Amino acid sequence: MRPTLQNALAASIASGLFLASAMIATAQVVPKLTNSRIGFHVIRTSGIQVDIRNLGGAAIEEPVQPGSTVFIQYDDGYIGTDQRNWPGETSNWGYTNASQVNGTDITMNQALSTNSWDQENFGDDNTTGFGINTHGQRGEFTIFAGINWFPVKAESSHVMNLSYSSIADTYTYKGATPPAAPHSGQYTDTTHILDMNGTRQYNANAGTDTISGTRTVDGLLHQIHIGTQFKKKAYENLFIGAGVAVTANIFNVDFDISQQIVRDGVQISSYDRSRSETDLSLGLSAGGSIAYELRGGNMLYVEWQKQFASDTELSHNTGETASISFEDFHNLNVGFSFPF
Repeated sequence: MRPTLQNALAASIASGLFLASAMIATAQVVPKLTNSRIGFHVIRTSGIQVDIRNLGGAAIEEPVQPGSTVFIQYDDGYIGTDQRNWPGETSNWGYTNASQVNGTDITMNQALSTNSWDQENFGDDNTTGFGINTHGQRGEFTIFAGINWFPVKAESSHVMNLSYSSIADTYTYKGATPPAAPHSGQYTDTTHILDMNGTRQYNANAGTDTISGTRTVDGLLHQIHIGTQFKKKAYENLFIGAGVAVTANIFNVDFDISQQIVRDGVQISSYDRSRSETDLSLGLSAGGSIAYELRGGNMLYVEWQKQFASDTELSHNTGETASISFEDFHNLNVGFSFPF
């Protein structure tokens, strides 16, 4: 799923209104600006890191401890109170396999949650965007305002093999020989009594879940900036500059997961989850430029900018979390401007 069209459209409209307002305000605040220009550029970004944490498979809570009056369902059995409600014993129990029996002891097993896994910097952080700016000059200083659109896209189909834990609860049959498997006692039964005060053992690596599918982070960063640049003629038609800007960053992002979980050769789960978010934050950018003036005052320019923007994080209610870091974010712009 791509970023919500409604959010992206609203952000683009807001960006356009801001740019128009900035142009008007700049003209009013600095009325002596000359060489007014408008420029368009292609952007190549780098350094945007996408991490996913707490990726896992089946999320199964541990049952209550043996001896409780709460009904417990296992992978290969169950136990609960019967109609007699006699403390510490019950006829309301069952099990499935003869291998669970050892003398008068009966063990019931339950697989638990898959261990979690983190995937860092899993996508291609180099993307191509687009920008537009306008500026005017006063002496060797340029006042500018503009909008940049940076796509953020990362997708992984890495197959994970993650271990899962399990519990084994052992109960004692209060008789000479337990009933043969499979046995299914009922709430109304009064025979085949089982001691409810069992013991529990843990196995941290009971087996392996194979988790396949896709995890996708798909976003669009709308960056509005206004700033100033020191610009100096270096040689004939060649100009160099350095500047800083204040930025407003509107980030529309989707975090989608589509996964299947196979345990011991059997698919136990399949799910699709989607999470969308829009963040607004302030930032800074700084960098330098080289421009070459053509006939008629038109210019070709190359800019490099280091971006200082806030990170974004969004989570599913099942715990999977995507983090988008702009700590090392920078971009290279190649464009064309003309006077107006």
